[in-house]
Amino acid sequence: MDNNKKAHEKLYDLWDVVKKEGDCTEYVNEMRKQLELLGTETNTLTKHMVYDNLVLALNKIKKSL
Repeated sequence: MDNNKKAHEKLYDLWDVVKKEGDCTEYVNEMRKQLELLGTETNTLTKHMVYDNLVLALNKIKKSL
């Protein structure tokens, strides 16, 4: 991975790799941990953004089940 890329760009690249491998369990667990850190150890605005976006994502996932 290119060290000059921003974190979100590296994350997109990682997602492509994980998707090709077909087993995303470790990726999902790591993302959950990272989102938990963002949602608990950052400023209030970021906490609200994490919460709101997770609620939207969970609702989309629930509808697709």
